[in-house]
Amino acid sequence: MFWLTRFLILVANFSALRAEHRVALVIGDESVAPKLEKFGYRCRTSPLLSEKELTRLVESWAGNTPTRGTALLYFKGSLKEEKNELRFITSNNRSVVVTRLIQAMHQRGGSTNNRILIETPERLTLPTGLPPGCLIGYADILQPAPQTKPTLAISQPDVFKPGNKIGDEWVNSRGMVFCWCPAGTYTAGSPADTPGRFPNEEPRQVTIKEGFWIGKYELTWTQNIRRRGQIPAGRNKNEPIGDLHWDDGRRMIYKTLTEEERKAGRLPDSWEYDLPTEDQWEYAARAGTSTRYYFGNDLTALPLHGNFADKSFYDSGDIFSNHAHRSLEDGFAKAAPVGSFQANPWGLHDVYGNVYEWCRDYGARGGSWLTLATNCRSAYRDQYSSRDDQPYLGYRIVIQPNATKPKSKK
Repeated sequence: MFWLTRFLILVANFSALRAEHRVALVIGDESVAPKLEKFGYRCRTSPLLSEKELTRLVESWAGNTPTRGTALLYFKGSLKEEKNELRFITSNNRSVVVTRLIQAMHQRGGSTNNRILIETPERLTLPTGLPPGCLIGYADILQPAPQTKPTLAISQPDVFKPGNKIGDEWVNSRGMVFCWCPAGTYTAGSPADTPGRFPNEEPRQVTIKEGFWIGKYELTWTQNIRRRGQIPAGRNKNEPIGDLHWDDGRRMIYKTLTEEERKAGRLPDSWEYDLPTEDQWEYAARAGTSTRYYFGNDLTALPLHGNFADKSFYDSGDIFSNHAHRSLEDGFAKAAPVGSFQANPWGLHDVYGNVYEWCRDYGARGGSWLTLATNCRSAYRDQYSSRDDQPYLGYRIVIQPNATKPKSKK
């Protein structure tokens, strides 16, 4: 009992590295799951499996872990060292290499913090050379961390619900995290005295009649719906996807994602995945503010909130970097992993910069790592051809009430 109590205390502290969505795969001891759930983990349990079954299970589960979240693999059973590798013993008395499971967690899903906890009587040497962001350890040697609260989704991934209030979040079955935007009215555009203002930013009142979910993060390479797991060489798995034009992107999001989720029973017919309209995008980006940026009017604060054409880009010597800011620096020459900067008041990250975000009415909003700092703001609008595929053009997805309401079934 002392050992289990010690284990749970450490998991509680260890889990609290940051406020984020947490998932756990519990293998070998289902009784641990309710205890992990108290610390904000959404758990899936499994008995010991064969080598192939265990590897397949971990790979499938890891591929759908929440973007920028924590994924915890808990294993209770025997270990052995073989050929200088640490191995789990499976149900058919075979073994699977521990680092292979960690690699699956690190490469396939969106989670940033990937952990393995082992409950076993053996005391063996832990492997070295693990992927960045990974940690493996026996439960009784983990070091505590400052405690914070996890982010809790309003429902399970297979139970779709509209949000109730600002701050509500939901994670779908693919690990995509969404923030709720309630119905409301705001002023789009910019006042005439706004620095860098363009003629297409004339102020106007906009009413959003129905609430909708919008991506907390830009769509990433791990969430490439058509080619899951295919990440270009040299790119971080959580960098925003680019090089996909409007036509293919919307077809992928609206047709493929909506149809697959409805068929699986995870999305009602009255809701759909799509790109936001420009009005929806600006409403969510402003998050109740009326200033140049959601954080105010001070341009010098932008490096805390977005990835734009900054000093890092200028210093890179890129052929297009001459226009970049000479002193403001966000730390990234080009695309950054989503969530690298502060969120807006409604929980959205990378509203400004990183990649432009395509809208349903062909606008591209928010600017990119290639964009002037003065143009990375809530009202700035740009447009590209629907067949234009560039590394700085990306996506942020919404889940909204159907534009065309389904007929009632008699």
